[in-house]
Amino acid sequence: MSNIDSCFAMPAHMFLIRKNQHWEFVHGEVFWNPLNLPNLSLEDTFHLFATTPVKVAAKLLQINNGKTGYYLANIADKKYYYCGESFEDIRAKLMELGIGMLEPQR
Repeated sequence: MSNIDSCFAMPAHMFLIRKNQHWEFVHGEVFWNPLNLPNLSLEDTFHLFATTPVKVAAKLLQINNGKTGYYLANIADKKYYYCGESFEDIRAKLMELGIGMLEPQR
């Protein structure tokens, strides 16, 4: 699937970020919203948690020296993770963090 926005559903306070030449914040579909947050824009969501995409990118740059690939930002808890370079790496990191489940075997 080429459109990453439709590949992953995320909690409202977490963002997937892709790093190539620049930081690209992916605003996926929200599947868990324990704070009952309204469906906000990217900028409004960052503002709600007293941060900005620039501040988050600065934190992510400190992980693996900004290596190309996918990163995960939990802006509610101010935790940042490097996932890897593939969708499977992202799934593995989400599972490691207790988000998601294995697909059933057919």
